[in-house]
Amino acid sequence: MTVDKFAALGTANAPGQEVRQSAGNVGNLMRGGRIAGHLIDFSHGDVDAFAPTPGASERFSEALVAGGRQAYTEYRGSADIRSELSEVLAAFTGAPVSPDNGTIITPGTQGALFLAVASLVNAGDKVAIVQPDYFANRKLVEYVGGHSVPVTMDYLRSSQHSGLDLTQLEDAFKAGARVFLFSNPNNPTGAVYSQREVAEIARLAAAFDVMIIADQLYSRLRYANQNYAHVRGAGLLEDRVITIMGPSKTESLSGYRLGIAFGAHLR
Repeated sequence: MTVDKFAALGTANAPGQEVRQSAGNVGNLMRGGRIAGHLIDFSHGDVDAFAPTPGASERFSEALVAGGRQAYTEYRGSADIRSELSEVLAAFTGAPVSPDNGTIITPGTQGALFLAVASLVNAGDKVAIVQPDYFANRKLVEYVGGHSVPVTMDYLRSSQHSGLDLTQLEDAFKAGARVFLFSNPNNPTGAVYSQREVAEIARLAAAFDVMIIADQLYSRLRYANQNYAHVRGAGLLEDRVITIMGPSKTESLSGYRLGIAFGAHLR
């Protein structure tokens, strides 16, 4: 059964290739004049990692030594680490974070994303997903038997907001979607949701009793003068949001497989 699921998901394709493979004439997707030579797909690539930021690898090494003194650590992760992180995350997102029953340290943010989707989405459930967004979102929803409801984001429309079609989002909720999964800043476009958009997402989620999974992996990597608002700080009850963050990008610790999910729903 698992083999059949992976076959249906098309996991052999890199991000972006599915669109090109189903487009028929790839020339219809191109912009500008054609350049002579072989076509190269830049939609996915594995690159050498940057060195960890100063102090990051040292903290990891200290934790490695400390963890080695225990045969098993707590399932949620070290209480000391969760306590320290909860204060930082609360200040960053604008809402309280419980270190005891609202946080869990995971093997990478992929692990956190999978746990969030698997815990909230049952077979047949509808999930509103931004298009475009992180390619694994739709695949995870399909893996657990859910159905994706695409919500368009016209990221080229303005530099002052992401371009999310809020009317489509409301229609998705009216159609029965009870989970909204999105990344902010958006992966892959880098578009940052405006404060107005975030406030409207929170309002709609509250009105339709929707759970939000907010992938904030890139939230600490923004250009100068870009305002950032987290949906947890927009008046939405904290038990309606699961947030995912990690040090793989900002601290360049991708190979260390560290992630965290937080929200009161994690009790």
